[in-house]
Amino acid sequence: AARRNKLANFRTANLSAGTSSPRTPDLILTIGMSVLYLVQRETGVVRYIGTTEIGDGLWIGVEFNKPIAKPDSKVNIKDHFKCKPGFGMLLRPSKLTYRGINCLKILPSN
Repeated sequence: AARRNKLANFRTANLSAGTSSPRTPDLILTIGMSVLYLVQRETGVVRYIGTTEIGDGLWIGVEFNKPIAKPDSKVNIKDHFKCKPGFGMLLRPSKLTYRGINCLKILPSN
């Protein structure tokens, strides 16, 4: 029990000192990463990271494992990445996670 307490104290000290982070500092969202869409709890693969005509800022193009998007979307996904109709969506990074890390926190820098 004493060893267990020392380990718990060590972890607590490191967390409070800020030396441990829930994410890897060099982790950057890239094409090909598997992500989770928080709204529908579906997984997919990042196929595009960039700007769109939808709005300002970065958008993430995700190809899902099953159709979840409306094929008659206002935005033509074909302009950004290729996938089967209904399988792709352009989403804000805040709506996605990678291994529990919000994708907003791991966007590539300009």
